[in-house]
Amino acid sequence: MKVYVVWGGKELPDAATGLHVLRGQERVGNLLMPMIEEADLIDPWARPYRYVTTETGFRLESSGPDRVFGNSDDICVSGQYWPTKGDDRSD
Repeated sequence: MKVYVVWGGKELPDAATGLHVLRGQERVGNLLMPMIEEADLIDPWARPYRYVTTETGFRLESSGPDRVFGNSDDICVSGQYWPTKGDDRSD
């Protein structure tokens, strides 16, 4: 995600776009940076990760082994917003 936003000069994808925008490769200057594969969008229980935008960044969620969101076996990871050049949130 950080490569996409900071090095690629892009905004975090919104929840509707989701993580699929990160598939394939991203050109950064003269470099071709690998992003993620389709298989990386699936959790260990064969369910798609849920991508949620927050005021300060994003959250990736897995429903866990019971495949139901909103209970104690869920796995969540949060990431912060990385401002890009010229972004008014970079102060």
